[in-house]
Amino acid sequence: MAFGKEIKRLRDGINLSAQKLADLIGIDAERLRKWEQKDLNPRDEDVARIEQYFGLPLEEIMQLEHLRAASLAPRATTDNTTKAVRRILEARESRGLTQSAVADQLASTLGQTYSLRQYQKMEAGEFPKFKKEVVRQLETILGIQLYELIYEQTQPAHESLDGGAETSLSHLAHRRKLKTEEDYDSDGIIYVPIAAQAGYARSLGNELYLHQLQKFVLPGFPYRGEKYRVFEVKGDSMEPVFKEGYHLICERIEQEGWLQIAEFYAYIIVLESDIILKRLAFKDKENFVAISDNEFYKQFLLPMKDIRELWLVKRKMDWEMAPGKKYKIEI
Repeated sequence: MAFGKEIKRLRDGINLSAQKLADLIGIDAERLRKWEQKDLNPRDEDVARIEQYFGLPLEEIMQLEHLRAASLAPRATTDNTTKAVRRILEARESRGLTQSAVADQLASTLGQTYSLRQYQKMEAGEFPKFKKEVVRQLETILGIQLYELIYEQTQPAHESLDGGAETSLSHLAHRRKLKTEEDYDSDGIIYVPIAAQAGYARSLGNELYLHQLQKFVLPGFPYRGEKYRVFEVKGDSMEPVFKEGYHLICERIEQEGWLQIAEFYAYIIVLESDIILKRLAFKDKENFVAISDNEFYKQFLLPMKDIRELWLVKRKMDWEMAPGKKYKIEI
């Protein structure tokens, strides 16, 4: 199967034009059309963009003939629609975005006019009226998964490459999960900015959400992979040591090690719907005492059962330069 033809089949499967796919992956649309029409070989950097977008290595893309049989239709169950709407609302509010802001971002990424009223209909659960590419873009903007809630496969896919019966959607999700896990081990540290923190707390275990967060490598530092995160400080409760906007490199503490943590060190604590930065001390075997550096904030009891993740602060990046010091000239 020619590479270009398979790319066309993949994008047709999600109602994506050549121009829009080219815009999304950052290549020239004419170059993409030449791949599809003349079976030209793409450059290495273009291959990387294609693989990243579809979550599949090039050699697997060229063998995905079984994907053609997958036909998706909107689910009829109201329960799934309700879950999808709730997921959209929570993600949008956690990011501090208005409906207008999301509609504008959709218009920008889709390369077409997209009105506020159209978006409001989506929040009302009217998904069947919209193209699947809109749902895909909304997933990217809000960092959530909607597609499997809203659509279901109506025709069986052909047998998968390894002989088992598998839908195109589950195959892509499986490949994306594997790719994400590989990236965590080798491609830098996941960065959780202030704007994404509430969404992070609600999306633990969601590989797609984590994959969409920015990652970076710090040359010369041994911090990379799933064991580490970079969190951005919010609020003034830990001043003057940790000011708002500072970035903290943190190492994950597994739950079985929570009773052996070093007291009074700084920790990032992920709760059900929030992320906080505090120093911790033991109250007993079931509770920590959370302490702020800023004495205006009172200490409080933090039950271990309420903690979803615990990260030890290893380094801080504060971006501020100390003021110049005056010296006595002695020569």
